[in-house]
Amino acid sequence: MMRRLTCFVMLLVLGACQEELVPSPEPALPPELVAQEKATQDCLKAGGTPVINGFGISICQVKTQDGGKSCSSSDDCEGFCLAEGQICTSHSPHFGCFETYGNGQRPTLCVD
Repeated sequence: MMRRLTCFVMLLVLGACQEELVPSPEPALPPELVAQEKATQDCLKAGGTPVINGFGISICQVKTQDGGKSCSSSDDCEGFCLAEGQICTSHSPHFGCFETYGNGQRPTLCVD
């Protein structure tokens, strides 16, 4: 009987010495990823679409209110006046190489 009592007491003592398992905290994100996530969320809240430009940088692309409208120069548009069709771009910024239209000229513009 004494042996059982001793074993029981030892188990209680050993149980009290057990290290409490605490979940480890989530690893902190690097500041640049935190800033990028915030920029993405701000872009989405503004109705934009996050896109990656030619340099690998995330840019917020938004629809223009005058996209598809007839134009005679980029001054008539929120974005650019495209030479092909003389219409305003549907979003800004507008990436790639394209001809703009203004003052009777059609310069090619490349935007990364």
